[in-house]
Amino acid sequence: MTPRRVESLADGIFAFAMTLLVLSINQPGTGPGVNVGAYLLGQYQNFWNFALSFLLLATFWISHSQQYHHIKKTDAVTLWLNILMLLFVVLIPFSASLMNDHTSDLAAEVFFNSNLLVLSSLLAFNWGYAFKKGLIEPAGEEKQIALVSRKMLYTPVIALLALVAAFLYPGWSTLAYLLVPLVIFVPERIYK
Repeated sequence: MTPRRVESLADGIFAFAMTLLVLSINQPGTGPGVNVGAYLLGQYQNFWNFALSFLLLATFWISHSQQYHHIKKTDAVTLWLNILMLLFVVLIPFSASLMNDHTSDLAAEVFFNSNLLVLSSLLAFNWGYAFKKGLIEPAGEEKQIALVSRKMLYTPVIALLALVAAFLYPGWSTLAYLLVPLVIFVPERIYK
């Protein structure tokens, strides 16, 4: 199977999961006396979880796309690693909704952070496996491949920090994910 087929499947699943996230934001009731403005203001935590989850999925999709820019061959292991990774992509809308519905519940926060830890670890493992098995053709792009290799390790570390923070600072652990854009999208010269 060509890597393009893996990319096509991943694109569709990422798009579907990102779209499903909006369902975690509840509509206000209808009828007289409903203050939509006050209701929306009261949903700030749900909007935060939606935006955070959407942007994290976008980051994972970008990272996956960067990987498959360089991966020129696939084998059975990369196919199954991608299927397993996509399983956790599809789980993100559920884990975000769980956090919305149970904002003060440690288990919901741990589940969300664990979901992101497994997802980001599988993405990094897929890259490491492809690199080790020679599925990447680095011809003339050795520096770019080394950069992608380093960047793949940061998100699992941040997810692990968020998971630990959930036990130490319940309700605040998701703020750790604000580090993701800093380490993923910083200028390349910093990594040299």
